[in-house]
Amino acid sequence: MTKIQFSIIRGQVSSQNAILIKKEATLLIVKHRSFPYKLLGMEASLRRLPQDHPQIDYFQQSINSIKAGIGGEKSLDQYFEQDAFHENHFVFQDIGLNSSGVFQIDYLYINTYFAVIFEVKNISGDIFISNDNPRLKRVRKNGKIDYFRNPLRQVSETTDLFNDFLIMNGFDLPVYKAVAFKQYNYALEFEKTTIPVLSIQDIPGFIRRLPRPQKILTPWRLIELMELILNKHKNYIPFPITNYFEITPEEFQKVVHCENCNTFGMRKLPRTWLCPKCGLESNTAHIQAIHDYCMLINPQISNEECRKFLNLKDSNTSSRLLRSMDLLKKGSSQKRFYYLDYQKL
Repeated sequence: MTKIQFSIIRGQVSSQNAILIKKEATLLIVKHRSFPYKLLGMEASLRRLPQDHPQIDYFQQSINSIKAGIGGEKSLDQYFEQDAFHENHFVFQDIGLNSSGVFQIDYLYINTYFAVIFEVKNISGDIFISNDNPRLKRVRKNGKIDYFRNPLRQVSETTDLFNDFLIMNGFDLPVYKAVAFKQYNYALEFEKTTIPVLSIQDIPGFIRRLPRPQKILTPWRLIELMELILNKHKNYIPFPITNYFEITPEEFQKVVHCENCNTFGMRKLPRTWLCPKCGLESNTAHIQAIHDYCMLINPQISNEECRKFLNLKDSNTSSRLLRSMDLLKKGSSQKRFYYLDYQKL
């Protein structure tokens, strides 16, 4: 077996997203998971929507699902780190690509024979999945029923788009797919599907059992594909939230939120913000409010929009607050807009 001298891979590999585990090795995780920007947007939505809003339950379930998914992916890390497959391969976590559509891959495993896409779920309870149903059904211990997007359909759509990506870039490689759950559930029932449904503990064995009739890629062609994926990757940043959900800016609560008692309506004093309910004083309470505006309503904010959103009496105060933050600026002093750099959130 030929070992690749990873020390001479071109500069793209040693970007901030790429981590070289060994100088000369058969195992290499080249892309770790990105920051969960969607989670920030969902939390901001939950914070600023009224408690009786019809989509409150949806956002709460989405937050729980995202956090659970991150937990499942982290649990899967140890199995890739502990298990050397004795073949040159790369592992990518949380890859965002574009072919005939934009798509995201939880876990991508590539070697010289094939690629495998894993849709990772961390949902406990009694799970029921069918290709004929667009939803996954989960029954909790207390009998409550929840529904999630069907991961079988998710991984099929993602695989189709990744196949398009390979063809568009001149690669011909078999692509397998599977759905993986973090733990064995009280019951896991699935029917009418040819897509493997695994526990994450089963993934190393699943990879080993896949057919290897002949190498499709040379080791250096494998590196070219790895570099292509890294170079084409883009973080999924779903802001502003109003572009993706049927919510108008007017539905979000304005003014400054108190992180201590979780109420809105902090008042601006000469040098601080004061919560009239619990008495909390804060010099920086406006920062989260401006972040919320950019994530929920518009990635750019003007002095006048800031004044209205924070319920300030004069534009000099809002201008001073915006200038004090590490925001990108565009336009003249009369028509200036401030942009939130999401990478610094």
